[in-house]
Amino acid sequence: MTKSFFAGLIVAGSFAATALFSGPSLAAGSSEPSSLSRYVLSHASDFLKQSLAPEQMSSLNLAAYSAAAASACGEIDLDEGKFTKHFEKLAHRNEAKLSPEQKVQFERQLMLVYGVSIGAFLAEAGQNPDEFCKDAKEFKDANQATMLWK
Repeated sequence: MTKSFFAGLIVAGSFAATALFSGPSLAAGSSEPSSLSRYVLSHASDFLKQSLAPEQMSSLNLAAYSAAAASACGEIDLDEGKFTKHFEKLAHRNEAKLSPEQKVQFERQLMLVYGVSIGAFLAEAGQNPDEFCKDAKEFKDANQATMLWK
């Protein structure tokens, strides 16, 4: 994947997160992910199940969660350097065998799933922003070494 692709991911992800979160909030809920968000994340991953290993899907979800929390929570900032390096690990399982067209198709699918995943996490944030940000801060404190935040 190209360096400009990763830069585009950061910009597009930040833009998508900002655009989605700036809309009206949903009714207050709990910090437990809703069945709708779990459904969305589960089915979004279907687009990449042949392309990414399960641990890569977890990494993609971490990136989406990190971007959503950075957008929704004032005290959390995305570390673009860590974020870019994290995304570099999301190469197709058979990248060496892909044609240039297949690589472009994979990158598009990766972007699609990443964007949908940000939306699912932002939907959770919109239901109860204070609880979402409290949980994100606790997650950050517990996982400082692996976080994509500053």
